[in-house]
Amino acid sequence: MIGRGCSEGKARYMQDWSGFFQAELGAAAALAGLVIVAISINVSRILSDPSLPGRAAETLVSPSGVLIACSFALVPHQPAGVLLVEILR
Repeated sequence: MIGRGCSEGKARYMQDWSGFFQAELGAAAALAGLVIVAISINVSRILSDPSLPGRAAETLVSPSGVLIACSFALVPHQPAGVLLVEILR
C-alpha cells in the first residue's frame, strides 16, 4: 500500500494524469488572472450597471473551480475516494 486506500497500481495510474492536471492548473490560473485584470480595469463600468457585478463574479467562479479541483488532484498518494469527495463537495 502506498497510502491509505491507494494501491501501487492506482498510484501509478494517477501519476500518469499529473501532467494533465498541471497543465489544467496553469491554464485555469492564467485565465483567472486575466479575468481579475479585466474586472479591475473595468470596475467602474461594472459597478455602474446593477446586473454586471454578479456576472463578473460568475465569470471568476468557473476558472477558480477548475483551479481548486486540479489542485486537489495533484495531492500525492491520495485515495481515489477522498479525491472524489473533495471534488464533488
